[in-house]
Amino acid sequence: MKPGPGGFTLLEVLVALALTVLVLQPLLALSRQTLRAAELGDRRAAALRLAERLLIEAAELPTAIQATQGRSEEGLSWRRSLAPLAPPGPGVRPVQIEVAVDTGEGGEVRLVTARLLPAEPAGRP
Repeated sequence: MKPGPGGFTLLEVLVALALTVLVLQPLLALSRQTLRAAELGDRRAAALRLAERLLIEAAELPTAIQATQGRSEEGLSWRRSLAPLAPPGPGVRPVQIEVAVDTGEGGEVRLVTARLLPAEPAGRP
């Protein structure tokens, strides 16, 4: 077939289409990787926020509670443990608090801290 005035042959169109596909394919793969990385980043950020909240809530727990676990509204599973430490003096109860949140992608966010909490009143477990 001969091209008409200002037109392209079928072969030229097919070659142009093949080149376009070859150029766009790596770009699409890169965009998929970028979306996946953003999703993992969002999940880790949610896990970190949850771990921080669980650390703050741990200050309210009695020392007798050694370990708790659960699942958040976002579907993240977590576990928290409190371990008593040697008291530095009267009126305080030092505890080590560890929080681990499973990101669901084979990763984990883990926070560990030590806090001095007020001594529990007599008669409270």
